[in-house]
Amino acid sequence: MRKIRRGDEVIVISGRNKGQRGRVRVAIPDKDRVIIEGVNIVKRHRARGRARQAGIIEMEAPLHVSNVMFWSPQANKGVRIHVKQDDNGKNVRYYVHEETDKDGKVTKREEIVIESVAVER
Repeated sequence: MRKIRRGDEVIVISGRNKGQRGRVRVAIPDKDRVIIEGVNIVKRHRARGRARQAGIIEMEAPLHVSNVMFWSPQANKGVRIHVKQDDNGKNVRYYVHEETDKDGKVTKREEIVIESVAVER
């Protein structure tokens, strides 16, 4: 089971796009890469084809999955994803949300299950 999937909102944690957020448009699991909407924009010089014009186009390039983290709106930061089996034996993704007091002691710790996002193709 992949921890980062198509439709997840992620934040880039390293590289020239560090700090940018976006939704995963394409996941390429065999190469451990993801394409994120509006992040890692590169310019490509394209030759003329039957259906397209020649010129310089801007496109989103893939990023390695180790350079992104799942974005938690509840924690308002990137979080690590864990995988475990539920009562029915199915794998579920979750992350741990901890609340701390002003001394840094954990006051509340809960596991939040990530619901699968239905994305149309």
